[in-house]
Amino acid sequence: MNIINEWYAKDTSKKIRAVMKSKGEAGEHLCTNPPYGYMKDPDNKKRWIVDGEAAEIVKRIFALCLDGYGPSQIARILKEDSVITPTIHFQQIGRATRNAPPDNG
Repeated sequence: MNIINEWYAKDTSKKIRAVMKSKGEAGEHLCTNPPYGYMKDPDNKKRWIVDGEAAEIVKRIFALCLDGYGPSQIARILKEDSVITPTIHFQQIGRATRNAPPDNG
């Protein structure tokens, strides 16, 4: 019985990996929630559009990284400039979040 269960789990895993690979090769998104800097298109839920406010922060982070700043330095710079965290941004635009907003006070 255990061997059959193991085969079933292995077969399911192969099928899931094959589906994810084909979706990726077809240019489809592999997750349902868009990353910070993007939002779902109100007209087409499978399409992501740029979230202007968050995109500016992402561009700034990228520029700081190119200037040679590390993650801790970038975080300190953003905190000094009172930039809100992604969790707080998601809550402000009405997107559900799992995490509680950090206490930056």
